[in-house]
Amino acid sequence: MDTRAKLKTAIIEWQESSLPEIHHRQYQVQMNIPHINDIIGVRRSGKTYLMYQMITGLINQGVPKSCILYLNLDDDRLQPIVGDELALLTDIFRELLVSDNET
Repeated sequence: MDTRAKLKTAIIEWQESSLPEIHHRQYQVQMNIPHINDIIGVRRSGKTYLMYQMITGLINQGVPKSCILYLNLDDDRLQPIVGDELALLTDIFRELLVSDNET
């Protein structure tokens, strides 16, 4: 399977999956400011679940899950993936977003 198909499959599978149950963390990420927030920490410190909490918050605010891009780059199906191939990610997401809005 080519990289484009693997990325598309990973995005669609995530959009169709349920979010796991989370335990609310006190940490708040300021998402309304025009810069990138880095979430860093040691292995198994809760970075992914903090992302799930943020995604749940967006969904609760009315943002459709299909408008949220989350991709686990540790997914073995996506390996090996290089920077040039990651550039396809936003293109594929936009294609899916447009096709989702047309239905």
